[in-house]
Amino acid sequence: MEWLGTWLNFIPNPVVCFDRKTGKGLYANQAAMSFFRSNHNHNQYTDVVKNVELAMSSEDLKTWQSGLMDSSGHPLPLTERPSYRACHEGNFGPVEIHWRAPNDIIHHFYIKGAILPAKHGYPEMGVVWATDVTNLVRQREQLNEMIMMRDDFITVASHELRTPLTSALLQTQHVSKQIPKEYHDKMALVERGLRRLQRLVENLLQVSRMSSPRQLVLTDLDFCQVVRETVESLSDVYKSHHTKLSTVIPDEAIQGRWDRERLDEILGNLLGNALKYGDGKPVEVTVVAREEYIELRVRDYGIGIKEEDLKRIFQRFERAVNSSHYGGLGLGLWLAREAARSMGGNLWAETPPGRKGTVFVLNLPYQKQL
Repeated sequence: MEWLGTWLNFIPNPVVCFDRKTGKGLYANQAAMSFFRSNHNHNQYTDVVKNVELAMSSEDLKTWQSGLMDSSGHPLPLTERPSYRACHEGNFGPVEIHWRAPNDIIHHFYIKGAILPAKHGYPEMGVVWATDVTNLVRQREQLNEMIMMRDDFITVASHELRTPLTSALLQTQHVSKQIPKEYHDKMALVERGLRRLQRLVENLLQVSRMSSPRQLVLTDLDFCQVVRETVESLSDVYKSHHTKLSTVIPDEAIQGRWDRERLDEILGNLLGNALKYGDGKPVEVTVVAREEYIELRVRDYGIGIKEEDLKRIFQRFERAVNSSHYGGLGLGLWLAREAARSMGGNLWAETPPGRKGTVFVLNLPYQKQL
């Protein structure tokens, strides 16, 4: 078997060959044997492995197979063992498996299998190729723990900030009614600052919610009515910024089942974004009922977005403009697109003809009514 061993021993991955008829381990390369040596409780292999045939002992095979586990920690069934699959199925993988060594350390492998034709007097064999990804799995677990800690911190901090901000807003509104008119502009400035902080806190909460996806709550809705209500709720804000907000919405209802909370997230972010970057110019909202989906277009005539930034702006904490000129965390568009995707739709940005401003396009499929 030197023709096989010569090149297999140059491979850093463990490789083991099995007789397809008997399941007996016929060959293990240096990487595989070194791995067994380092994980055995005895010192069975002491000599340097040479480029010759090394029969895998029955003890080796038993140790390997008895330690194989599924993702839940249960023993791996016979038909799911790599040696069995390589001998009976042929090509498979890569699949992730877990192995508890005799020293109780759990290792993680990506496994691939194939059939090696009979040659040079040796029988047809099933070949198992392994890649040890234990360190990568542990790093992934540590990263997930850090992400959970981050999300927990964001959630707790956001909830703690919510109460004093709400209280401060209420007090500001109360005081505004009692002070002389010449101070109203200053109090309005304070109120706008508090509302900006409130929006930032809400965005942080949305980030933590998106990291732990919740079940969709689908209800019967008229999409056109939802858009009208959102536009009406923001009409005073648009007027205070001297920005015209116009709509082209069908008179007839567009009925379907959607998650109202996520629709509000999308519409609120798109209209708020258009107001912020619209440079005081008109904002247009258009709703069109297509055959299989609803299309919403929000167009502004503001500063616009460079072509190379049209995709980047939908990433978390990404912005297409200098943060010193425009506030925010760069989360709104990411939150809106994630909400759209959770309902089977999508959200993207386009540069309109004439390159004046930006058009945000939302596509949402109809959810079947009950």
